[in-house]
Amino acid sequence: LVLGYSDHLVGDIIDEFKLTPGATVLDPFCGSGTTAVECKKRGVNCSAVDANPASWFAARVKTNWRLIPSKITAAADQVCGMFPVLRSNREALSLDPTYLYLEESGMLRRGWISKAHLWDILAIKASVRSLPCGTVYKNVLLLAAMSELVHSASNVRFGPELYCSGPSARVNVLKHFRARTEQMAEDLEIARESGTALTSITLGDSRALSRSWLGVPRGGFDAVICSPPYPAEHDYTRNSRLELAFLEHVTDLESLRAIKKTMVRSHTKGIYKTDKDSELVGENGRIARLAERIEKKAQSRN
Repeated sequence: LVLGYSDHLVGDIIDEFKLTPGATVLDPFCGSGTTAVECKKRGVNCSAVDANPASWFAARVKTNWRLIPSKITAAADQVCGMFPVLRSNREALSLDPTYLYLEESGMLRRGWISKAHLWDILAIKASVRSLPCGTVYKNVLLLAAMSELVHSASNVRFGPELYCSGPSARVNVLKHFRARTEQMAEDLEIARESGTALTSITLGDSRALSRSWLGVPRGGFDAVICSPPYPAEHDYTRNSRLELAFLEHVTDLESLRAIKKTMVRSHTKGIYKTDKDSELVGENGRIARLAERIEKKAQSRN
């Protein structure tokens, strides 16, 4: 995830907090799972939450270390074998919900991705879905394809907000996908040696955390490590729109708004008349005083 923070930062915080194997960390805004992965590497348990389905998907896949690396590369080989036939079936690919959304929303017209590269990605997705293997292995390959959708196939860039560059040169998306799966298999080979910590990744709204589904340890959490949303024109659904469309969580404006409403209001494009976020902090004196200071400071700015 482009917006993810450094794993080294998480490691430094774990050291600073003196967290040892068996401790439990909460990350209520986990993104693609940087905190959860670093905790797992160090034997620290982690309960993580995110409201973005694409980030939640990535974090879940990245923290499943029970998979067999050779099965991942074998499945990737099968995808490469099926790819030419499925890539040539333009009629079937044009009915894919991802294609329909990118076309109807105008993202194709505005140059988020070329049609040629989109056909490649959709053919990979169709190949993965037709594999005769378990869902957990398909998810690894879908994550690899989703990563290449953004990094090699699309025209989106981050600096720091998402924008579209000019049309990119034609690239071999399938070759990039295959290299990505090989790297993931190699990483997993290393990770399997230290994957004993318990990790839970939950799709949910962190403003309404529940003990029943969060799995709070008996003694409570030992630390909270996260990068929370902060006030800025930072639309997380825009910065992961291609991923959300690829996984078919966003297929129209209604499905997009449904996801936005599960997120903390950190930018003006995600504020709705029915919002009651202020009620959640109405009795918190420290937040009220901070808000007053910000309000006074803002009055002196043009």
